[in-house]
Amino acid sequence: MTFRSRLGLMIAVILAAIGFTFTQTVQADPAPRTGGILGAVMARGSNGPVGVPGAAVQLLTENGRVVAQTRSGEGGRFTFRDIRPGRYVVVAAKPDVGRGRSPVAVTAGQIARVRVGLIGG
Repeated sequence: MTFRSRLGLMIAVILAAIGFTFTQTVQADPAPRTGGILGAVMARGSNGPVGVPGAAVQLLTENGRVVAQTRSGEGGRFTFRDIRPGRYVVVAAKPDVGRGRSPVAVTAGQIARVRVGLIGG
């Protein structure tokens, strides 16, 4: 073996050792386990549907257990975060405006959109 071929072999071994030393396993983030809901509480206005701020909004399981609650904000918008996948019912109410409910399905890693129309007063 010539000096040149030994030098080439040593360089290859050194490069392989360096590459091995700096190799690390990168784990991907696990799949999301929860989803979210983005919604709006609406009522009938003189020129069509309008958002209702300040409405009480609850997220219920299909058997009626309260999972989360909030109030609608500007434009009647509300959000629920970190919700387990499943089927739910969003219930909203505001005195002198009305009550309403709407079904919604939550999927892991997804944002479900829902509108709740208030009826009555």
